[in-house]
Amino acid sequence: MATHPSTSWFVVVLLAVVANAESISELASPGGLTYSIISNEKLSWFDATSFCQSRGWEIASITVVEEFDYVDSQLIGRGIRNEMVWVGGTEIGNEDNYYWVVTSESVDLNKWDPAEVVNPAHKCLVMNKGFWRHNDCSVKGYFICLQPADVPETPKARSAVRRS
Repeated sequence: MATHPSTSWFVVVLLAVVANAESISELASPGGLTYSIISNEKLSWFDATSFCQSRGWEIASITVVEEFDYVDSQLIGRGIRNEMVWVGGTEIGNEDNYYWVVTSESVDLNKWDPAEVVNPAHKCLVMNKGFWRHNDCSVKGYFICLQPADVPETPKARSAVRRS
């Protein structure tokens, strides 16, 4: 039996939409925060920050060990723990002192990789293999957004996110 060309096109588009939706998931942490791990597209730190903002979210600030461990477990579950995953820390404009770009507070959670060789050109923060690491802000990586507690979920964000 022959299929109509528009039926085949519809199936391809539907599969692409489903694959994309499954790569962005909204996760409610035990601490009550809602994260979105974006693993369908790699962006620079700057573009990742803009992506989060365009959806009414912010690039994630992870300030307590329980939240770090929770997010790390989610990265393991998605098979991307060994990838570079951007979070909202940077030292741009504040050399040798990483801070969260959303709050301007220092990155005080000590999860730094003890084996990392620091490169002064690397100014942005990633989670990688269960640690914080420095990286070049222009390198493309997956990223984590955080839905602010005081901002209602937007229709645009709701349509882009699959509930886990």
